[in-house]
Amino acid sequence: MAYSLVLGLEARADLELRLDSDQRTVDAVLRSFRRLVGRTDLPTIDDILQLREQRRTSWYALPYLAGLVEDERDGVDVLEKLDESSLRRALAFYLLARLPTTRHTLPGNFSLSEDCRPTWYRHAL
Repeated sequence: MAYSLVLGLEARADLELRLDSDQRTVDAVLRSFRRLVGRTDLPTIDDILQLREQRRTSWYALPYLAGLVEDERDGVDVLEKLDESSLRRALAFYLLARLPTTRHTLPGNFSLSEDCRPTWYRHAL
């Protein structure tokens, strides 16, 4: 999966397509992504950086980010939910995961409506 779950509303449709429109399975997958955010046995920022040095990404990165997106969609204030180490993990996953992106002609020069970064990330900065 190119990981559309981290990118927006079309993600649910993509997941439904991949799971043969089985709504119970789709809901279970999204719940599992959200539960992942609260786990304490996830890679530390040092682990994430070490994987990056090896040109690898943690298997947890994309589901973790998807869990944050799902929380945000449900009105959860992600920054209040995360403790400092979890926020660092989220930032490391977001910055170092190889997410599909859209290039802008002037990087960093875009309006708020063009900003595709998650709200939690923009507010954390």
